[in-house]
Amino acid sequence: MITEPIAAARELAGRGPRGMWWVAWRQHRLAVLVSLSAAAVLAGAYLIFGLTFRSALATADLTPQFCEDQWGSSYDGCAGAWARVTGYGTAWAVLRVPMLVLPVLVGVLVGATVVGADRERGTQVFALTQSVGRTRWYLTKCLVAGGPPVLALLAVGLLGRWAGDAGQLVFSWMAVPDFQTAGITPAAFALLAFGLAVPAGVFLRSTIAAVALSATVAAVLVVGIGYTIYTDLVPHDRIVYAADRTGWMPMTDGSLYLDDGFLDAEGNTDAGHGLSCSLYGPGTAPGDRPDSDQVDALWQQCLDRAGIVARYTDYLDPGRGGLLMLVVGAICAVLAAAGLTLGWMRVRRRVL
Repeated sequence: MITEPIAAARELAGRGPRGMWWVAWRQHRLAVLVSLSAAAVLAGAYLIFGLTFRSALATADLTPQFCEDQWGSSYDGCAGAWARVTGYGTAWAVLRVPMLVLPVLVGVLVGATVVGADRERGTQVFALTQSVGRTRWYLTKCLVAGGPPVLALLAVGLLGRWAGDAGQLVFSWMAVPDFQTAGITPAAFALLAFGLAVPAGVFLRSTIAAVALSATVAAVLVVGIGYTIYTDLVPHDRIVYAADRTGWMPMTDGSLYLDDGFLDAEGNTDAGHGLSCSLYGPGTAPGDRPDSDQVDALWQQCLDRAGIVARYTDYLDPGRGGLLMLVVGAICAVLAAAGLTLGWMRVRRRVL
């Protein structure tokens, strides 16, 4: 009997190092392409708005240098003339609405199908019996499905930060919803939702149940971290000034106001709690209006009786905005990593 050696099998196209990436892309390309399309539409709208908005501001002489030269403060001058471009303010408010829900929506819908779709159809049994290891299978699917949408939302958020930057002449970009819809924050929210949805799909056999559970948890965390306590994640700035009647709060342009009140000689902030000062002295006839000097004297007497020596304003300086965004992003990344690690630990088990 004549025998011949069998030649080594030729590596098939799509196999080898790139094989799992191709399989993952085939499985999740629809969700990824839909997410990228939504991000592209929003990015185009932001770009058009940013260009036309800047043109309108320049035409209306609302540039920062003009306001600084004419009024001594970009806030004072431009706030008074803002009515000339209020239509753009309304348009910007409408454009930001999708970014309030898109990050969580994309993260949940894409993340829940990474493993959840395979479990629901039972195809994970076939996938996990191939030559690809479980860790590689899991991580490749997470990167292919979650990477492009998160990066797309990062690009849209940065573009949104640029588009709305001209409006910071009269309001702070750290306020709600500007902070939550611009910069790296949308990508951070999407990553958080994705990191919660993936393990939900791993543990639950129903994709719908995984979407519902992860959407609920993600919404609670996003509202809690990104809307409720986010201003407390970095140190506050404080200005102390004379406790006169004007109540003027001399903050830096673009700052985010947090709180204000009165201080006593020991620096206690509750000194003015319940303060009520009558600006009509004893013996003032009904209908008489005291002059400015009399009102100032009555006001000062009231403050002296209450032990008040100054006023204060707590705020966030615009220079802290970058740090604030990084802190929120880091918290979301840590929570997402914890969720993805939990899903990976479950995938490594023999029975899935």
